[in-house]
Amino acid sequence: FVLSWNYNLAAMFLNSTVISAAADGVSVQHGPLPSLFARNASAVKSQIEQLYSAKFGAAYAVEAKLSSGPPLRLVAPLITSDQALFVEQTLERALGLTDFAVEGELGL
Repeated sequence: FVLSWNYNLAAMFLNSTVISAAADGVSVQHGPLPSLFARNASAVKSQIEQLYSAKFGAAYAVEAKLSSGPPLRLVAPLITSDQALFVEQTLERALGLTDFAVEGELGL
């Protein structure tokens, strides 16, 4: 347990997150250390119906509602709801997505 806690603490301080959005989709990379909480993710724009902010345990996440399959967690954990909403709105603008309500998003 102590080793796991120390490792996750080190990952929290050493890792950075790079979020890339282009006309064809979005990519999220975390590193240099692998983490249980922050996972790399990517989605093709044609598969993304909507992006939304959601609760993620005691933190927040930005998720993608895809045209098929379960939602894809793109960015997590985020400390505040404002951070999640900022990332969501910035990605929506970059991808040219129109915002609409999604079940499970903050405020619904």
